[in-house]
Amino acid sequence: MLQLAIEQNITPARRAALDGTFVAAAASRRQLANEERLEQRRRIVQAALDRSLTEEERPAWLANTLHGLLQQKETYHLANEILQQRLEQNQRRRSCKRKPPEKVLVSLTDPESALGRDKFSVFRPLYNVQLMCDLDSPLVL
Repeated sequence: MLQLAIEQNITPARRAALDGTFVAAAASRRQLANEERLEQRRRIVQAALDRSLTEEERPAWLANTLHGLLQQKETYHLANEILQQRLEQNQRRRSCKRKPPEKVLVSLTDPESALGRDKFSVFRPLYNVQLMCDLDSPLVL
């Protein structure tokens, strides 16, 4: 697209400005888990798949269908991988900058989102959006 814009003299594509912001992820800020809570949820999902849960033991957040349970299992597996990476990164920090392991969190509904404070100082899952705008035309590069 950029080559086409250059060929049609819409832009020389020589100057651009980079701007970024954090936007809220489509994830609940109340569904954050540390390693212990995530492992507990993974055990419950596995017990439901093994059909060893009674109706009284079934939490409200647990999916009702086999497809839903398999999806939860996959999401929690991804969340566990990301949480392990975050724990390793945390461990590599200097001791004065290191968080206690129980304070390292991951979103259960969108594990890939970063956690931080938004513009209103609310701690939640976020995505860092970067835009590069051409300074000589109305193009967003």
